[in-house]
Amino acid sequence: MNKIISKGMVIVAIIIAIMILREQKCDPMCEAVNGTIVTIDSAAVKVLFPEFTKATKRKENIQIYDIFNVKNSLLGQVISSQPFSDSIRGYAGDVPYYLGVDKSGKIIGLELLEHNETPGFITLLNSKKFFNNFDGLTLKEAAAKNVDIITGATFTTQAVISSSAQLLGLLTKTNSKLKKQSTLFSITNVAALMVLLSALIIFFYAPARKFRVYHLILSVVVLGGVSGMFLSVYLFESWILNGIDFKTMLLPFIIMLISVLIPLILDKSFYCTSLCPYGAAQELIGITGRKLGIKKLKVTPKIVNLRTIILFIIFVLVAMGFITDSSAIEPFSAFLIMSATVPILIFAGLFLILSLFLNKPWCTLFCPTGEIFERLRKPLRLK
Repeated sequence: MNKIISKGMVIVAIIIAIMILREQKCDPMCEAVNGTIVTIDSAAVKVLFPEFTKATKRKENIQIYDIFNVKNSLLGQVISSQPFSDSIRGYAGDVPYYLGVDKSGKIIGLELLEHNETPGFITLLNSKKFFNNFDGLTLKEAAAKNVDIITGATFTTQAVISSSAQLLGLLTKTNSKLKKQSTLFSITNVAALMVLLSALIIFFYAPARKFRVYHLILSVVVLGGVSGMFLSVYLFESWILNGIDFKTMLLPFIIMLISVLIPLILDKSFYCTSLCPYGAAQELIGITGRKLGIKKLKVTPKIVNLRTIILFIIFVLVAMGFITDSSAIEPFSAFLIMSATVPILIFAGLFLILSLFLNKPWCTLFCPTGEIFERLRKPLRLK
């Protein structure tokens, strides 16, 4: 019990430290992102209305601004998704935006405000013209349109769709079709849950371990490629700073909870050995290497300590705000091929190749997420 309490205190201390340090670096825009618009975001408005010089807020329960040019002529309106988007989480937090409407009542565009979503997700959605779904429509026509989820950025698209449903429904006093979720989204959750149950069975029931290779393949395909449901420093940071939307993140939270409790109570590694899709991919390649007769190089304990140092450095840089996109420091987003950047794909591919010669090199030497779970199992003892 003393060991569990000491481990728990470390977790709480880390969470509090991140929140305090990030709060100290918060500027006025942080308040806007968290739901309080102090001033209108001029840069976002200029994307929608290049001739914009002045904005006047209407006296309504919805944040609507009349937009004027230098001649004081009305250009149209900008409608903010806040506060409707404040409680709706994407992958890394809320996804606020401005909706531009011209004088004729037609939507001219949707411009995102400051957010914490992975840049790769936004790039993917721009390439799919997701943010142009409402262009040229009236507010009523937009509310009646059924927008599809984009695979590879499911959480981000669902957040925008859900907040748009509330906003457009209130503006037009109708029930928006945008509230519907895709069938694919629920199927991926069920598939991911099956992989979790498989991992628990193999972990606790020794005879089932003969099926481990098949389970590893499922982890790579389902948790990695299909659902993108993996734990990472990026996800932890998002949860700490923005909270957890259990409507979309319930299963990842359950995976995290189980992955914390098992090493905390049983002193055994679970997530890294049984669920991590990237760890599974490395292990499968390592198995292939052994069958090809490739001998593995041994890693000494002193080299393994490098992972602890890397975690500490990353923690300091993330907490102080020097790393703004922590998804780029781990190779996991490479599974989301549609939204992954070329550097991440090369980064992930390099360690997969090294897996032929080293035993899970990313997991063994560098992984900060794995080190977090390892510290729950074996807390550092300072002499």
